[in-house]
Amino acid sequence: MFQLPGDGKEKKPSYNSPFDTPIKPAAALRNQGRRFSLPSAGSAAHGGSRHADILSRDYELEQTNLTNLVEYLRQEVKEQEKQKVNVRQFIAAVRKYTDMQQLDASVLREFVEKIYISEVYTSDENEPRIKVREIEIVYNFIGAFDFEDAREQSQAAQKEKKTGVA
Repeated sequence: MFQLPGDGKEKKPSYNSPFDTPIKPAAALRNQGRRFSLPSAGSAAHGGSRHADILSRDYELEQTNLTNLVEYLRQEVKEQEKQKVNVRQFIAAVRKYTDMQQLDASVLREFVEKIYISEVYTSDENEPRIKVREIEIVYNFIGAFDFEDAREQSQAAQKEKKTGVA
């Protein structure tokens, strides 16, 4: 109820259409045991079906988007959990072989998932005798790892540490 200043009496506001009514939060409607529903498309109180169609379409689109977002986030959580487990397994395997003296087949099987070897090609047309083959190693637990990139990042981090520049 609204109270207008000056007269001291409470007056109910008058509403011309259902869209002028104050909006209650959905939680308040649930707490009152009521269900929220849109007026039917042909409802005279609604003022036409155009608004109902727009609201219904917007609601359905929002529900679809939220459902897709929830599914995407669930997948992300699963991936993060899987990576966490993989990192733990990798650390456990590395600890087993910290004092390794010789690389043998059992160590390779534990750490290496796949090895890709490219076709032979010539990197410099002026030197046809020099042949190049690229090798990519996919490790268990961590996937393909670019050692050259990691080395560059490590050197850059050490340089920043020495100079104090971030």
